[in-house]
Amino acid sequence: MTPHRAFVLAAAISTPMVASAWADLTQAWVQRYNNTQANDADYGEAIAVDSTGAVYMAGFTFYEVDSGYFVPRFLTIRYEPDGTQAWVRDYSTNNFWAAAAWLVAVDPSNDDAVVAGGVNGHEDWGVVKYSTAGVEQWAVTYEADSYYLTEPADVFVDDAGNIYLTGDIGSFGGADPQAPVLMYSGAGQLLVSERYVGPAGDGAAGRAIGVDAAGNIYIAGSAPVPGLASELFLAKFSPTGALVWERTFGTGSQVSHDGARDLIVDESGDVIVMGYLGFNTSAGVDVVVRKYDSDGGMIWSTTYGAGGGLDEVVYSMERDATGNIFAAGYAEVTNGQSDVLVIMFDEQGRLEWASTHGGLGNDFDYAADIAVGPAGGVLIAGSIRPFGGVPYAFAAEVNPEDGAILDIKEYGGPTDGDTGAAAIALGPQDEVYITGSTPDFSTDIDAFTIRYDRGENLVGATLADMTVAFGQHIAGTLAELQISDNFYVRLRSRPGFTASEPNLIDVRVGATTNVVSPQSLHLAVEGRVNSAGGTMRVRLKNWSTNQFQQVHQYPIGTTESTVLMPDLSAMDRVRPSDGRIEVSLRASMLATFSAQGFDLFLDHVEIAVGQ
Repeated sequence: MTPHRAFVLAAAISTPMVASAWADLTQAWVQRYNNTQANDADYGEAIAVDSTGAVYMAGFTFYEVDSGYFVPRFLTIRYEPDGTQAWVRDYSTNNFWAAAAWLVAVDPSNDDAVVAGGVNGHEDWGVVKYSTAGVEQWAVTYEADSYYLTEPADVFVDDAGNIYLTGDIGSFGGADPQAPVLMYSGAGQLLVSERYVGPAGDGAAGRAIGVDAAGNIYIAGSAPVPGLASELFLAKFSPTGALVWERTFGTGSQVSHDGARDLIVDESGDVIVMGYLGFNTSAGVDVVVRKYDSDGGMIWSTTYGAGGGLDEVVYSMERDATGNIFAAGYAEVTNGQSDVLVIMFDEQGRLEWASTHGGLGNDFDYAADIAVGPAGGVLIAGSIRPFGGVPYAFAAEVNPEDGAILDIKEYGGPTDGDTGAAAIALGPQDEVYITGSTPDFSTDIDAFTIRYDRGENLVGATLADMTVAFGQHIAGTLAELQISDNFYVRLRSRPGFTASEPNLIDVRVGATTNVVSPQSLHLAVEGRVNSAGGTMRVRLKNWSTNQFQQVHQYPIGTTESTVLMPDLSAMDRVRPSDGRIEVSLRASMLATFSAQGFDLFLDHVEIAVGQ
């Protein structure tokens, strides 16, 4: 997770976990960390990027404290933008007590790293602050009294360097679980220390925290409600820690467990909270997103679920500059198998699309985290587990227009073992960083950090219509033309105009884009013909002359292939009044001595613009 109305029916997009035609992510570097003191397990769990593009990775590393006795400690690493390891730090309050960092954030006032996790055998919370040079500025422990299994779940650092934390502290000896609300100054002084107990007075667990411009603190999570099982809660606290109001929402069931996973405080002070409904029920788990004003009034509420007893779960949520909301997690397919799930809601909570991605027969695919860039790029990271195979980590860019995968990069580690990405973050130059863990048979498990650079920001144009200017339309629709490898549009030739081209097909595809003054056009065409010796001429309409101009020509045969046409000039090829683009795909058979007709099978057409 990146710190920080009624159900609307819409068709979901379901595609294989494959990239779009244009590669937009390029691996700049990959770093693995192995603690040579123990050669045991090292895990990357959280990631944050400072204003220079340097990245902090946090997790935990095992040390051998006695012969054959291994204990984890906080692990924090800083990598410079070029991948150079600047420093490595470990932290524990007691060498013989387990400690693990789950959170990292950057202090925007000085680019210092704030790292938080469980210490003292996970009975307490630990917070450490490091300078950019790796010097420990301070370390504090939040004691949970008689509690145990306590973990901070989310951290937020404001512009002044104040640090906010929430999470949960488990019960011990009959004590009731509670959700701490903590605020530390940039110097480590504890300014607010409260515990939220929920409507039933026990069982509350914080999962997300945010702060508005006035310093009010919001936390969200799950809490029991009298007479019911747990429900989603959102609670507001004053800057000094006084509870202002609390709101709960759920299925109203005595068996269903509902809760929140993430929240965002927007620039107007409204709060968006995202979570789940229906755990522990046969009806399946649904996604819920609700928006409240600063007084606790509900603005809208929406849910998403496929039904049929299947689960849809999201782990992380982000919001773009126009207020659109993106969330990522997994969607159960059948029998416990799942695909990656990405969802988009508009600023009014209306479902725009829900897309699932995963290979056929995969076991458990999921997105662990999501990030949205200032230019609107949507990036996800997680793990793909082929059925009966070995999981690998992935980073992928998602088209914000329809949820399709624009590009995906996979990482299996040095031994192609059980690998997964835990977190993703974007840098100041739109660079992409992920972290996670991967096996190395010589060193057990390594923590990895990868930087990907993004190419030109590509935005998919929406296919609007398809017409056959010359030839016969046999089968297939515009919708099928947009789904790669699953369906096709079939067209049959008519007699051509010349002796050298006795048979001809000309299909026109129209698209629209809302990108103003695009810098370039990018086309991809996938298809084949049923007779050898064909030629495909690709033409774009020039709106200044109202004529088609040929931009590419290539041979097309009986073997299906994808032809990429990147970086085409956009000048006069995007109609200024409505952003319309028109493409002519003219297939002909170069058979001087044969007048036999042929069929064209178009599997996929993509049009994108660069901005």
